[in-house]
Amino acid sequence: MRKNKSIEEKATVYTSHGIKKKLGMWAEVNGRLAFAYVREKNDRTEILGYTSIDELQHQVHSCEIPRFELDI
Repeated sequence: MRKNKSIEEKATVYTSHGIKKKLGMWAEVNGRLAFAYVREKNDRTEILGYTSIDELQHQVHSCEIPRFELDI
């Protein structure tokens, strides 16, 4: 992946509640919108794995979702 820090920083998703953790990055992979698990290596962003938005949507609608009540 080419290094474009400004775009990559804006596309990076972090937790919004509790401890701030990097979850992944929105990316276009092979022409499809996806959520990617990435790492920084040799001053470049490397995609280790990804799931397309269509696949994520299918997954969330085809399984039972656990429920949590948090005090954070």
